[in-house]
Amino acid sequence: MSRVLIALLVLAAASTPQLAAKKARKPPTLAVEVTQRPSPARPGESVEVDVAVRPPEGIVLNRFPGLTLELEKIDGLTTDQPSAFAGSREPIEDASQAYFKKPEPLTFRFVPERSGRSERKARGTLKFFYCVKASGFCAPGKQQVSVPVKVSAR
Repeated sequence: MSRVLIALLVLAAASTPQLAAKKARKPPTLAVEVTQRPSPARPGESVEVDVAVRPPEGIVLNRFPGLTLELEKIDGLTTDQPSAFAGSREPIEDASQAYFKKPEPLTFRFVPERSGRSERKARGTLKFFYCVKASGFCAPGKQQVSVPVKVSAR
């Protein structure tokens, strides 16, 4: 009898990670809005690009550890700042200040290279920490983001 009990306990322990993986929640998809100044940009001249993110209804974004957008592929653009951060790098003790009311935009400066294309793209990963208001469930999230930059012909 004890061998059967031990075997059942071993099977239960072995299947727990698989069950946990099935129950893992997919992070929410954040709305991403890109604005640039000037628009369109001129090749060889600096352009400032803001990337604003907004969570879906019922989701809040934590100010700590904040939002980070790391650009991995920058096509036809040069920058000395491949990542941007918004939020707090230190834990927030006041619970009423723990979440963004409206996250500040993530700002980048690019210089478009000369080419015949009217749009360049920077692609990267947005990292964030979110909470579900209804359940209190909180977790880290990641999302792939494309940042288009409009460029004039001259």
